[in-house]
Amino acid sequence: MTKEEDYLLSNQEIIGGLKAAIFRGESLKDAMMSFYQSGYDKSEIEQAARELMAEQSSKKEELQPGKRNVSVEEKKEEKPVEKKLIPPVKVEKPEEKKTLMPEPIVSNSKTLPLPKIPQKISSYGNKEMEPPKSKGLTIALIFILLILVGLLASIFLFKVELIDFFNNMFS
Repeated sequence: MTKEEDYLLSNQEIIGGLKAAIFRGESLKDAMMSFYQSGYDKSEIEQAARELMAEQSSKKEELQPGKRNVSVEEKKEEKPVEKKLIPPVKVEKPEEKKTLMPEPIVSNSKTLPLPKIPQKISSYGNKEMEPPKSKGLTIALIFILLILVGLLASIFLFKVELIDFFNNMFS
């Protein structure tokens, strides 16, 4: 892959992640910080955010009934102008959060937002070391191990004598 293809793939990943975060109700700023803390390049994140904002504003323009007669050429001309108008560092206001969120399909029943559940993190260092419950079992296993190691060593040391013993026993 070339650098340009890598950049495009990375940019698409960031845009997709930003869309998902906004859909979940997070602010664009928080989503951008999350990508930055994950190791993505700051300029790539800002570029993806600009493209996302331009995409969302163009979708809103398409949804407005008065502007449906705009030709394709005029839309292409408007898009670069929008990108230039967006500053590189975007500070969100609470009012903008509502305009950034995609229009969800609302049913007749009210939907409740999902509450944020705190993550449970295991505490490895906080547990006190418990003494072994069965010291007797450990001692017995060590004793059996020593007997087996001694038996194996005696087989190698007294190989000739063991062969003579079994030959005399069965002949």
